[in-house]
Amino acid sequence: YELAHIPGAVNIGAKALFTADKLAMIPADKPVVVYCYTGQTSSQVVSVLNMLGYDAKSLLFGFPSWAYVEGLKGPKPFDRAVDGHDYMVSTEAVEASGSFDQPAPLADTVAAAAEAYFSKGTKNIKASDVFENLNDGDASNDPFLIDVRKPEDYAAGHIPGAVNMSAKTFFTPENLAKIPADKQIVVNCYTGQTASQVVSVLNMLGYDAYNLKFGFAAWSPSGVYKFNVADSPMYRFEGTGVAAEAPAAEAPATAEQAPATLPVSGGVPVDFNWVYFLVGGGLLGAGVYLRRK
Repeated sequence: YELAHIPGAVNIGAKALFTADKLAMIPADKPVVVYCYTGQTSSQVVSVLNMLGYDAKSLLFGFPSWAYVEGLKGPKPFDRAVDGHDYMVSTEAVEASGSFDQPAPLADTVAAAAEAYFSKGTKNIKASDVFENLNDGDASNDPFLIDVRKPEDYAAGHIPGAVNMSAKTFFTPENLAKIPADKQIVVNCYTGQTASQVVSVLNMLGYDAYNLKFGFAAWSPSGVYKFNVADSPMYRFEGTGVAAEAPAAEAPATAEQAPATLPVSGGVPVDFNWVYFLVGGGLLGAGVYLRRK
């Protein structure tokens, strides 16, 4: 952040973002844009902010989609030569056949469950680690693989053994019952952005879930990662060693908390005992186990 950041951005670490004092810094009456290095962590954050009633979006592909700055210490942007692999893919559809009880959530409210999960760091896994696990000769430790891409893209080629679930219907009771609570879960999408949103909620619900870092693009050359640092627009940024045109904004000491209700169709406010999950602009059911208040 000190080296380079979007002008006006405030710096709040993901591990502490869901504490009461940090949430109090976020205005509930403005759109909130969250960014990280690659979009993986900010996507996990944004899904939960939306569940809490904020109007939050993740900056697609992270800070490099704003400006690419050499010397950043965090995770690097996707590089096919480094992060991409040519692992085997399958065109054979896999149906989830089990019926499982859901685990106990990390807490009984969204904010408390979010703090419990994010305080320990977000969960991402490299394609190479998944491949090694699947090929170590011990099927008992294989993860349960979920592909949330479009059905036609799943059919064209997916990680062997992966089941296909839409992010928009992922958190229905019927789909959650298909996910084993006693196995590691690995979720992949195209680039890791949507899967990250799914994974944060799964962990809050008590699953041991990981986002496949950089998505299917990291597993197979048939996967497309629609961003290259060479195409970075190089918008103005602020930071050390750069002549800032305006000082970075400071986070306000206090701000109105997120609304206690979420709008439903027609704009009628209503209290929910359900957790709602925002994907692609739609509110979607995420189970009945976490309460907003």
